[in-house]
Amino acid sequence: MCIEHRLGKAAGFEQAEAQQAVRRALGQLSEEHRQVLLLRYMQELDYAEIAAALEISEGTVKSRISRAKMRLRELLGGSGNLFDGGAVLQTEISERREQP
Repeated sequence: MCIEHRLGKAAGFEQAEAQQAVRRALGQLSEEHRQVLLLRYMQELDYAEIAAALEISEGTVKSRISRAKMRLRELLGGSGNLFDGGAVLQTEISERREQP
């Protein structure tokens, strides 16, 4: 097995582990925090769309997202590489688009 293939498998495994850690952490968030993060990163809604969907102000959306991301980082052990501005969540979005 070539080194590139091994490195690719290792990277894929690490990515899967990171996604699983994020899913577990999301499950530990309050419903309000989980809701805004999923609408923002999984549904790719902007603040105005989230505010309309939840019938709250945009300011409330912004503060909930900020607090939710802070709590998620805490749950993930403060590891910026696991939750780099939603990178793991964004990866999941890309993978879902690629599936039939």
